[in-house]
Amino acid sequence: MNGKRSRRANPDTIAERLITELESEFDLMRLEHRMADLERKDERLVEKIVALKASFEPRASGYAVLRETGLIRRWGRMLAAEGRIFWLRARRKRLAEEWRRCSTLASDISFGLHVTGVRSPQD
Repeated sequence: MNGKRSRRANPDTIAERLITELESEFDLMRLEHRMADLERKDERLVEKIVALKASFEPRASGYAVLRETGLIRRWGRMLAAEGRIFWLRARRKRLAEEWRRCSTLASDISFGLHVTGVRSPQD
């Protein structure tokens, strides 16, 4: 009788392992969702940068644009746009760093699930 009983796993151990595996799966899904969200934010930042760059490119002849808006006013707007572009690029770098951290965690979780046999290598 003891031989059969020792071969079977304790129900509490099985439940704990199942809970741990489900938590890992949930963490992985949450990280993948966060990474997709970061990619969408990055795309929006790129669009804003492109729009800002396009906003201070001369549309007509250079002299006519300067005469209409005034040199100082145009220079001030261009300087403000460059400052905003600098800030947006810094924001993109922070997003990229956060994406890399999430990617590393997701890889670690996937590897752990693969090693325990929960997920196949294709997942």
